[in-house]
Amino acid sequence: MLITCFSNGQQAKVDSLKVVLETVHNKSDRLEILKEICKKASEINILEKTHVYYDELFSIAQEIDDEETMAFGYHLLLREYEKKRDSIKALEYFHKAHKINLKRKDSLGIVKDYNALGGIYNKFQQYKKAEEAYLKALDICKNNNFDYIGKVYINLGIVKQNQRDYSRSTEYALLARENAFDIKNKEQESSSLGIIAGNYMWTDNDKKAEEYYLKALDISEKEDYFLPNLNNYRGLATTYSRLGASEKALEYNFKALDLVENYGDKLYKLDILLNIATAYNRAGSIKESYTYYDKALEIANELDSNVGKNVIRINVTLLKVNEGKYQEAEKIILKALNDTIDRNALPETHERSAYILLSMIYEGKKDYKRSLLYHKKYFSLAYDILSKSQLKNVAEFDTKYQTEKKEKENLTLKQQNAEQALLMEKAKNQKMVIGGGLLISLVGL
Repeated sequence: MLITCFSNGQQAKVDSLKVVLETVHNKSDRLEILKEICKKASEINILEKTHVYYDELFSIAQEIDDEETMAFGYHLLLREYEKKRDSIKALEYFHKAHKINLKRKDSLGIVKDYNALGGIYNKFQQYKKAEEAYLKALDICKNNNFDYIGKVYINLGIVKQNQRDYSRSTEYALLARENAFDIKNKEQESSSLGIIAGNYMWTDNDKKAEEYYLKALDISEKEDYFLPNLNNYRGLATTYSRLGASEKALEYNFKALDLVENYGDKLYKLDILLNIATAYNRAGSIKESYTYYDKALEIANELDSNVGKNVIRINVTLLKVNEGKYQEAEKIILKALNDTIDRNALPETHERSAYILLSMIYEGKKDYKRSLLYHKKYFSLAYDILSKSQLKNVAEFDTKYQTEKKEKENLTLKQQNAEQALLMEKAKNQKMVIGGGLLISLVGL
């Protein structure tokens, strides 16, 4: 009900503004209404129906030499084309806005440019470039004492989470939360709590993740914040799936799906469809799981997302293994391994899952020699991943978060020794399913 109300409410606001626009003839007044129409429309994916309003907005702004409004419009279009995965158009509008703000020497405008540029790079998984853009925005904010710094901290927290640097991600989230208290910004507070929740989830403390996602959601639902709601629904869905609470996982996944249908971002829809299929898989609802993997595959093919296709292959392989269809399972998983040249299309964590699946397949086919070979490959890669990232991050995350003045909770994250962690990882993979995980969180402008 909440989600339907949001989309219907936003559409009603757009329609009301259009009616008001018909009665207003003063150009400056029309410009303000046009800005609101374009802004509200950008939240419900009706770009094709609002081109005429963008055209008039740019026409009036140019006529009265309102460059600030020109840059505002370019930023909205930047985000629209980012959602459509058109990086060329998104970057084109970034440069248009940035050119104006540099000319006007508008420091806050330049901060928003770099923040938007970071969002583009983050969306296309170029996390290092995203971080560089955000750090440029951060420097300007610090030099000018801009309250906008909190939004930059949020986005840095997200991009560091995407890089699996959970310790640094948490530092940024706590800085954002402190700033949110100072400027009384509830949306920012919700987003910072959501990032902290995600860091707990990715370091396997699912109960703490649930606690913090619920705190974040309590704020975002009361205030009807679109992006925090979407991120919190997705986070809770994944957390409940990991906890084995399939009904709750599906409840929050479908809430997220309803929101993303209106938002118009197909990559996020792909991610959520994968998570729904995963929840059904973990619940043992095989027919429904196949249905949603098929829906996800349609979008993955449409977007030509090799990462998405490989996640689907890995999960469908597991379904086939559980059904004892080893020949089909072997064909699917070898395609994921053999067709992949780009490392980004098959990250180490997914490659590890492929190896343990191959070990299970060959064990099922009684080819114990090859089963042992892939079992060893799995353990070798799993140990490498743990030694490079997880053990270090869990330790740092635990230490830094416990010593933070504003946080009094005693975290239960503890560093396990490598062999224990590997044994736990193997146990997980015996009943393994991979959720979407293609994207962590939506970043805000």
